[in-house]
Amino acid sequence: MKKSISILIIFVFPFLLFSQESLEDLQSLFPQQIVTGASKHAENPIESPAYVKVIDKETIKRNNFNTLEEIINFAIPGFFINTDRIYQYIGSRGLYFFDDFNTRILILLNGHLLNEPWNNFAGLGREMLPSMDLVERIEVIYGPSSIFYGGYAIYGIINVVTISPEKKGGSELRVSLGSFNTKEFSFYHSFTKFLKEKKFSLLFSFGAYDSKGEDLELNKIELEDGSIWGGRQKGTDYEKAPWLYFYGSFGDFSFQGRLGEMKKGNPTGWYDSNYGDKRAYVKDEKDFFELNYNKSLSSSLSLSFRAFLDYYEFFEKDPYEDSTYILPASNNLYGSEGRINYLFKDHFFSFGFELRKFKVNQGYYFTFLNGEEIPDTRVSIKSKHNFKLFYLQDEWRPSPRITVVLGANYADSKPGGSVLLPRFSFIYKINENFNIKIIASRGYRQPSILESYFYDQDYLQNLDLKAEKITSYELNFNLVPFKKSFLIINFFKNYMKDLISEVEVETEEGNMLQYQNIGKANSKGISFDMENSLKYFKISINGIYQKGESGKNGENLEIFGIPKYIIKANFSYEKNKFFSGISGIWRSSVKPLEEHLDYEGKDLPSSFLFNFNFGYKFYYYLPMSINLKVENLFNSSFKQPTSLALVPYYIPFKGRELFLAYNLKF
Repeated sequence: MKKSISILIIFVFPFLLFSQESLEDLQSLFPQQIVTGASKHAENPIESPAYVKVIDKETIKRNNFNTLEEIINFAIPGFFINTDRIYQYIGSRGLYFFDDFNTRILILLNGHLLNEPWNNFAGLGREMLPSMDLVERIEVIYGPSSIFYGGYAIYGIINVVTISPEKKGGSELRVSLGSFNTKEFSFYHSFTKFLKEKKFSLLFSFGAYDSKGEDLELNKIELEDGSIWGGRQKGTDYEKAPWLYFYGSFGDFSFQGRLGEMKKGNPTGWYDSNYGDKRAYVKDEKDFFELNYNKSLSSSLSLSFRAFLDYYEFFEKDPYEDSTYILPASNNLYGSEGRINYLFKDHFFSFGFELRKFKVNQGYYFTFLNGEEIPDTRVSIKSKHNFKLFYLQDEWRPSPRITVVLGANYADSKPGGSVLLPRFSFIYKINENFNIKIIASRGYRQPSILESYFYDQDYLQNLDLKAEKITSYELNFNLVPFKKSFLIINFFKNYMKDLISEVEVETEEGNMLQYQNIGKANSKGISFDMENSLKYFKISINGIYQKGESGKNGENLEIFGIPKYIIKANFSYEKNKFFSGISGIWRSSVKPLEEHLDYEGKDLPSSFLFNFNFGYKFYYYLPMSINLKVENLFNSSFKQPTSLALVPYYIPFKGRELFLAYNLKF
């Protein structure tokens, strides 16, 4: 901890000195930022009952960030990502679990829950989200702050907020070409009209991404049966992702919806399937529609109601030598939420409920190599589920300097059972530029339907799984040392119990796998986040010291894959027609899983990544711009630890990529 504090001082001190140079010309940054994800109403981040980080559209544009994964990797403090060339797996503040498909982070799109109930999966790439060109800001709410949502938010909440059609009319077309035969386009149009004296606004957009992917040559590994995994392969790392998104409002009503899917080749061969087989792939489809009604009944009372429909479909194809394993799954979800906000003297009350119903179809079957289904191999598992959530929060401001937040929720789900979770936050404003937050909260993650109900030749059901639970304590310092700058220092401690993980169990048919509540885990650390905006420059540096460890009764669980130190930096510039950005991440050595056949007893070394973007704006009948972006500027290998579903103990990051993009506004 002493070493981490020393590193913090080294980075912070030059930042504060640098901030003094342009003090006269700058404005305070914090008052310009508004978030809605923490308490489901607009509030300043420093007055929110949680530690909140905001990534604005200026940062996204200058760096040409294309996916949420990239933004998390290069701009958001305290989070880190490992990937197996198919999905991205997120960890946060000393907690990371292999084979976790982002089930412990809550991903929202304008407040709409994107985690699907079959596997609790939330996609960080192009599986569930529209283009980042549509994003107004990204709100990151740290810790178990999901009393308004119910579940998943062990690590926190990421709320992606799109641009409003009321504020930005017109059309924009973007076309991009890049390495590995990558092609992408997106288009959006928005407008506002008055119909019968009521304002009608609509934004609709669509696009597609298509990439052949990198030709890989991974290290060869001799397996236990004498066969060889690895070597050269081509055409297996492809990705295709078409999508459509719309958002609109009419009077007191608003609505949004999304259609889209991602098909991703599997170059690494999950679960001992064929390496480099072009037939191997996964596909995720996520569609939803949501209707909202928001009405201010008086200056102190407002009412909100929403109804939503979601559809998710997953398909996995794993070819083996003599057959192919097929895993299809889908779910239909519908639900509603009602909420009342009431201001009474110094208290702001929020009370609400949410109800969800969903049906899940899952199973598996085998086919011959010619694609014909093998008789008597199909297993179909169907189930119906309900979810209920009730929440109450009081934001009490006894004085202009003090805010006390007390809240709780009651949630009931099957599987998982019922839980009652509290939230507490104490915020003290020492002055307009410095405040302190003390935060204590609890969160949970209900078991997924996959973990509880799924079975095949390797897995057993477990209908008695309990929900995972986390208790978190934080001390947060928010400082505006100079105008248009800020510094946030966060101390955290987390306690988890009833963790769900795979274990091997003995049966009459032999050893099988089953998901069980197996133990505890703790994490602690300190993070910092600082930003300074000058006339043309914007500079951001953040970092973390984190430590994750198994609990006293958690002998069956060890936390690997966590870098102890992470530093991220972002420097961007915009003047007249030119804009550019360079973003980088450095992380310390990482301990991989030791059970891999090729593990040599050494930690993965510390590594770094840098991306560079340069843009030029011009006018030729219409406003236009071009972007040149280089990802993985120095072609770093950036070795990432893998789960036991893969043969090697690490997978290298993708190689250097160049992209040229053209934007046209009209």
